[in-house]
Amino acid sequence: MPIANPAPLDVMRQITGARWAPGEGPSPTIGQWLQFVAATYPNMAGYCASVLHQDYFQWCGMTVAYCMARSGIVPVYGAHDVNRVQFSVGRDVELSPRQHGDRVNYLIFPYVELDGQSYPNVANAISFTDVASGQEATRASR
Repeated sequence: MPIANPAPLDVMRQITGARWAPGEGPSPTIGQWLQFVAATYPNMAGYCASVLHQDYFQWCGMTVAYCMARSGIVPVYGAHDVNRVQFSVGRDVELSPRQHGDRVNYLIFPYVELDGQSYPNVANAISFTDVASGQEATRASR
């Protein structure tokens, strides 16, 4: 009997391709996710309302929260602050070799330096391929 995918992963696959970048203004799609999470888990409504009309915010954690909420799983919030979705753990991270810029608070995307300066304008592409049962996954060549 095949093993079922975790429900949040199925939701994530349904929303793959969602895009929102700085300068685009408020996102109707992300706004719908925020409203769904707030309606499903009212204790999270304050956070959702606080970012709903922002022109942009880092929405990685909200994506995870939405997938969990759609799957009937309470999204993970930080232990000390119930107004934020917890996506990663880390503060004042010093990289090895030591970065020239400030210490970083989280590593969700690559940290890049160019000529000894932090360089945030890096394009990222993330993809996945379902592997049939019994097949071995292989890493794509770069």
